[in-house]
Amino acid sequence: MAMNRENIFMQKSFIHIYLNLLLLVLTIFANTSYVYMGEFGILEGLQNIFLIIIIYLQLKFRKLFFKFSNKFLFYIRCFSFLFILYEEISILTKGTSKIFKLINFQQEINIHNLTVLNKIFINNLYLPIFGYEVNITFNAFLFIVATILFGFGSYISHLNKAKFFFIEKEYSIYSLIFLVFVIVNSLNKHKFNYFLNVDFEFCELFLYNLFFIDLLIKIRKMEIANIRSKNNATS
Repeated sequence: MAMNRENIFMQKSFIHIYLNLLLLVLTIFANTSYVYMGEFGILEGLQNIFLIIIIYLQLKFRKLFFKFSNKFLFYIRCFSFLFILYEEISILTKGTSKIFKLINFQQEINIHNLTVLNKIFINNLYLPIFGYEVNITFNAFLFIVATILFGFGSYISHLNKAKFFFIEKEYSIYSLIFLVFVIVNSLNKHKFNYFLNVDFEFCELFLYNLFFIDLLIKIRKMEIANIRSKNNATS
């Protein structure tokens, strides 16, 4: 039992080290002269690979999700990642819709580039701790709320069946990365004269890494619970 606890501790420590190193490396890469950007660049490619793997693994282990969560939450989770993947590759729809040419500033058939969502939601919010005002778009506000909810939803005690929907508690702190990027980007603009290159594509890649690792942990937990339930049934 002591050895098992030690192994769990080592696993959690390794994941924390990996995520922090990944964040550091991505920050360094974001501030190099190499061009990672572009819808068909290496950054977008890596993001799509992680999303595809996440969707594949969820479908492959769907029976475990059905057993330890429920079908509705599983389908919501799958749809969410399918939706994100579509949003990432929606560059392929550029200029194909007359309607979206009018309502989407990138002329793509997607949600995140809708003109209305990129309008100011919170105007001239004064931040006394920093000494300046900020504007927050609908997009930024929705992303902040969504990542925080997905990251800390497992702390809602009466949602026991939903614990395999949200990020594991041990790693929920990393779901704040988008909010951190927003804050750093704001400080970078108003206080540091764009000293750092804060690109949200790197933030997305970090989050998809987090979602991938979280999924692997969930699958492992469900496999162990499944084995125990079978042993209890036969004993």
